[in-house]
Amino acid sequence: MPKLDFAPPLATFSIVISTKSVRGNIQYGFDLGQNDVNGRTCCTLAFVEKDIDWQIWIENGPQPTPCALVITYKTQPSQPQFTAVFTNWDFEPRIDDAVFTPELPPGTQKIPFATVAAAK
Repeated sequence: MPKLDFAPPLATFSIVISTKSVRGNIQYGFDLGQNDVNGRTCCTLAFVEKDIDWQIWIENGPQPTPCALVITYKTQPSQPQFTAVFTNWDFEPRIDDAVFTPELPPGTQKIPFATVAAAK
């Protein structure tokens, strides 16, 4: 957790789905079989880590997507849980490339980034 000693709830999700992070932190996991989330058949997985426990429901099918996530913060008082239910995934890009093209004023010049030498 950064300077404010607070991380938004789904920040953990981005850490959880990082393969490198998952391999290093999971103590053990369970396959809880198939379950329904809002009419979608999902594979249900549960994992135990040192500071959190988490469960994820991943939709079966050609494009597996998360349907739900529950994170239990074991080191916090009363072990609060965060629950997210994901719906209406849309993988069709609709943002025009021009949105990411800056409109630079005349005379603007590109300045290269400086590099920093690694500390020994």
